[in-house]
Amino acid sequence: MQGLFYIFVICSFAALYSCQSSADQLEHTVPLSADSAATNNSDIKLTDSGYADVNGLKMYYEVYGQGKPIVLLHGSYMNIISNWSSVIPMLAKDRRVIVAEMQGHGRTRDINRPLSYEVMADDVAALLTHLKTDSADILGYSMGGGIAFQFAVRHPKRVRRLIILSGTY
Repeated sequence: MQGLFYIFVICSFAALYSCQSSADQLEHTVPLSADSAATNNSDIKLTDSGYADVNGLKMYYEVYGQGKPIVLLHGSYMNIISNWSSVIPMLAKDRRVIVAEMQGHGRTRDINRPLSYEVMADDVAALLTHLKTDSADILGYSMGGGIAFQFAVRHPKRVRRLIILSGTY
């Protein structure tokens, strides 16, 4: 229970920090590639990144740290940096942090298919399969909360813990 409280506090701060100006965020961002990870912040280790072919979509993802996996799902009109840059370094100290950019967000292009929480939840499940991750803690903020909820409904055996912040449905 104490661990859940810790995650809640961290994510609450993440929501506040995501409202900073773009210029301020760029100064404190998480590295975007393995090359920049070593030079920008030696405390966090980018262990994997790239594009996964999931359900006809090339989904951009990054993985940091080692330990029990936690998936961070961003809000609408956001991406990895704008939503999670202040949280990833804290969580990656003892967790395997998996972050992805949903369809039409950040480095994941939009494709011609219906877009819904259910579709995006299935994309997350396919990403976890790509990353050979059976189950994880799932944390969603705003739109990511709706995706997290549908992920839990559609793929319950893959959810260890479900955390929804400012969720929509």
